[in-house]
Amino acid sequence: RPERGGSLDLLDDFLSIPDAGTRLLFKIALVLAPNPEIPRVVLVFHGPQGSAKSTHCRLFRALVDPSAVPAPSFPHGDAEMAQLLDHHAVTVFDNVSALGRRYSDFLCRAVTGDGFQKRKLYTDDDDVLYQFRRVVVLNGIAVPATAPDLLDRSLLMRLERLERPREEREYCG
Repeated sequence: RPERGGSLDLLDDFLSIPDAGTRLLFKIALVLAPNPEIPRVVLVFHGPQGSAKSTHCRLFRALVDPSAVPAPSFPHGDAEMAQLLDHHAVTVFDNVSALGRRYSDFLCRAVTGDGFQKRKLYTDDDDVLYQFRRVVVLNGIAVPATAPDLLDRSLLMRLERLERPREEREYCG
């Protein structure tokens, strides 16, 4: 719970983000993530093997949206992607090497606010409606987001290789 006069500086001990400005952007994204009224951001962690990319993603997600499924795989269709986004405030995609145009476009709509409609099973005219505006987190050794419109909505978080790797429980409890 936030406390008056509190600080997020304690996170600095857990982040391998070398640039102070980028660390500040991480903290701002963390504070703004629960606000459903504003467009969200795509956090993109990238860096060499051993830079705790997956751990940073899980840490962000655990602080904003604890879930039993911390990093689902990419769904196979638009309906599955809409359902996944609808069910999580923060959706993490781990170890992504590249995004196709279709996923890139969908993630752009996911962070700025969109919806999806499909026919309800076993009915002729009933619909299932999904509305979402979510934080999306990606990670990869290289930057997996390459489309200009997705990059415009992204915060790129370059991580450095850790000299002394920590146990994940030190990060996420």
